[in-house]
Amino acid sequence: MRKWLIFVLIFALVLTALVSSTMSVQAYTFTPSENVKCSILTDSTGKVVLYEQNADEKRPVASIVKLMTIYLTLKEIDEGRLTLSDKVTVSERASSMGGSQIFLDTGSEHSVENLLKSVIISSANDSSVALAEKVAGSESAFVERMNATAKTLGMDNTHYVNVNGLPAPEQYSTARDVARLMAEVSKYDTFRAYSQIRLEDYVHPTGRTTQMANTNKLLRTNLGIECGKTGSTVEAGYCFATRASRNGLTLIAVVLKAENSKSRFAHTSELLEYGYNNYESRDVVTLDMLAERKVGIAYTDKIVPLVLAEEYKVVSPKGENVNLDVEFSLPTFVRDAKKGERIGCVTIYRDGVVDKTIDILSADNVKGASYIDNFKSLVSEF
Repeated sequence: MRKWLIFVLIFALVLTALVSSTMSVQAYTFTPSENVKCSILTDSTGKVVLYEQNADEKRPVASIVKLMTIYLTLKEIDEGRLTLSDKVTVSERASSMGGSQIFLDTGSEHSVENLLKSVIISSANDSSVALAEKVAGSESAFVERMNATAKTLGMDNTHYVNVNGLPAPEQYSTARDVARLMAEVSKYDTFRAYSQIRLEDYVHPTGRTTQMANTNKLLRTNLGIECGKTGSTVEAGYCFATRASRNGLTLIAVVLKAENSKSRFAHTSELLEYGYNNYESRDVVTLDMLAERKVGIAYTDKIVPLVLAEEYKVVSPKGENVNLDVEFSLPTFVRDAKKGERIGCVTIYRDGVVDKTIDILSADNVKGASYIDNFKSLVSEF
């Protein structure tokens, strides 16, 4: 009888634990807010949707437009056509911008770094135009790049008219498109670093200062906010886009047309908590899997060290089994390898359908075979 009682007790404890575990997965539900018109919650790619509300409704998005201005500027730097230390001469047009600004003087010179900081931290309209003119020669030419890039990123319901988000006819985007843009711009360390600055003085060439204050109120929370961009006009309402991470799960949340500033941050907080409590992420291609693949340098015993071009995790509901398959496409030998050079790729299938293809790069420079190596190989074969 004692043994049976112990067995029943253990069984009850296990059953209780299982029920509690199941309940905890579904414990956090999300209710759409009447104070927010459009919103979306996605994984770090901006494509796997965990929640959406009117996500494809075309709307003005105010200063969220500057995400594209920031993205193209950072891309210019990344591709070597621009540096943070480059000087920008402020045009009369740039200095005349209204709304949020850093009060740039016409004809004054500023570094790309300072202007970019002012756009990211305090959403400076004048700095946005100054950067656009530096990169493309004129704001209109830069706007053409913005629209072309939007198409490349799959932002099919977005159209830009200016670089700063000031009210303009025919300028619009959607929550889904903004999420995709945030996924791209948030890959840059510079954007994430500047987004974390809460307060800083902008020092002008004359010595006067303008205080830059970050309007992202969620930086002070434990939501794991990595970066973000706010925006507000009468037409657009209060908008916010952010990327956040907790316990290995990275999420992107976008809120458009909130009734007030408090509502946009409250709604974003609820979205992120919903994601954290109901979803998990897992690595698909591990370092061990890469290490098992050997790509040699022809006619030598050298091996090319391999690395993924980007980190990729699959996000799914907690406790759900996901059917994933991985297929590598790599050569047996290459002549030589340069650091960052594409060697092959890996394709990830989810339930039999291609989910993602990631380039595999050389992690270092590896010299090819010398004449002596080739001679030794020929002699060995002979």
